[in-house]
Amino acid sequence: MKDIQECAKFYGELLNKDYIFTLENGIKFKLLFAPSNFFHLLGLEKLKDVSMKQPAKLVYFDILSGRILPEIISNSSFYRVIEQRIKQFEELGNMLNSDKSKIIVDFNKNLVPFTELKNTKYILYRHKNEGYAHFTMGSKGKGVYPETFFFEESKRYVTGQILLDIVKIETVIRK
Repeated sequence: MKDIQECAKFYGELLNKDYIFTLENGIKFKLLFAPSNFFHLLGLEKLKDVSMKQPAKLVYFDILSGRILPEIISNSSFYRVIEQRIKQFEELGNMLNSDKSKIIVDFNKNLVPFTELKNTKYILYRHKNEGYAHFTMGSKGKGVYPETFFFEESKRYVTGQILLDIVKIETVIRK
């Protein structure tokens, strides 16, 4: 993707759908995206020199409508920290539309030194030539929610983790 506004438009396609995952061991869970998840998926909190004081949900709508311009994001002195997320964001759609993806179950953060992933339960990932796209899903109580998306050259988030095949990802449009 070329900029944050393109990411917001793409993200809009993920909203109002339930994604029901069935894993090879029989685990089944439902995931849904909300406008407020966009902020953390793309790591916008890392742009410390960009003022986004409104709630995360409104940041998504402000980017989508052009009230927050792509240049404001790309001109941040911290942009390089999230640049790969923006460029690779459409990979999230590929992951959600492929039953051939692998998923990390019960992510063990102790195997990944210095990780900021605190509530991660699942990581959907995909290997590309230059590295790995990761989509993390957190768990609080019985619910599973989108946590973050990132791209990394190394496989440090994958190594040593419990990996399962995805049998099916069912998409159900909410009314």
